[in-house]
Amino acid sequence: MFTFGVSAAGVCQEGDLSPVHPGADPPVLLSFAGFARVWAAVPRRSMKTDRIDLPGIRDRRVAAAHGCTTFPSPYTVRFAMRVFLLVLVLAALPIGAVAQSRPPRPPSGVSAEYDRIRDQTMVRSELFGSQGSVQIEGEVFTILSGEGSGAAPDRAVLRFTLKPFMSAGWQLLDAPKEVFLLLSDGHRVALPGEYSSSIDNPRLVEVLDVVIDLESLRNLAMRDRVEGRLGNKEFRLERRNLERLRAFVAYVTGVPTPETP
Repeated sequence: MFTFGVSAAGVCQEGDLSPVHPGADPPVLLSFAGFARVWAAVPRRSMKTDRIDLPGIRDRRVAAAHGCTTFPSPYTVRFAMRVFLLVLVLAALPIGAVAQSRPPRPPSGVSAEYDRIRDQTMVRSELFGSQGSVQIEGEVFTILSGEGSGAAPDRAVLRFTLKPFMSAGWQLLDAPKEVFLLLSDGHRVALPGEYSSSIDNPRLVEVLDVVIDLESLRNLAMRDRVEGRLGNKEFRLERRNLERLRAFVAYVTGVPTPETP
C-alpha cells in the first residue's frame, strides 16, 4: 500500500523525503482514504501568502527547513476549477436568455408569422373550407406584440369568406351582415361582423370579420359541434375543427384548454 508519513513538524512522503526532524513525533502511515480525509480537512489558504494553517506546518519554508515536503494545497486546484465553472456559467447565460425569449412552437394547425418591420406576430388557424359553386372558408387570427412573446390579446377575429362564381352573384350584399350559429347544447348565437368584398375572376369574394373576445371564443371551442349559416350558405364545425380552435386559444393565451369528452 502506498503511504505517507505525517509528523508534528511537517508532512513527508515516505521514500526519498522520509527524514523527520529530530525530536519530532514518529510518522503515522496513512492509506489513500486517510490521505483524502487529510486533504479535505486542509483549512482555507491565504491567496496572498504560502501559509497553510495546519498544526505543525506553518508554511512551505518551515517544512523545507525540516527536510520535508508539505502536501500540495488542494485549494489552488479548487480555485482554478471554480473559476473555470464560473466562466462556463457566465458564458451560458446569454444562450439561456435567448432560449427563454424564443416563443413556443405553435401546435399543429396553428401558424405564427413574425413581422420584424412592425414587430408583431400574426397567429392564424384555418378552421374549415368547402368547395362548390359557392365556396365558404373559416379561419381565426389575432396579433401578438413582439415575436410571439407579448401579452395575450383580449380579442381575436373569426373571418368567414364566401367565394361564389360571378354568375351566382353576391351572397351577402343584401343579407344581414352577421353569422348565425347553432351550438351543440341548443343555444343560438348571432355574431355581427364587418363586411368587405372584392372580385377575383371568375369568383366574387365576400368577407365577414367577426371580432370576438377570447373567453367567448374559448367557450365556443369547448362545444362538441357547431353549425352555422352565412347568407344562404351553411357550414359545420366538427370535432377536428373545434380541436384546432382550442389549440389556437391555448397557444394565444398560454392556458391549456381541456379536451372535450
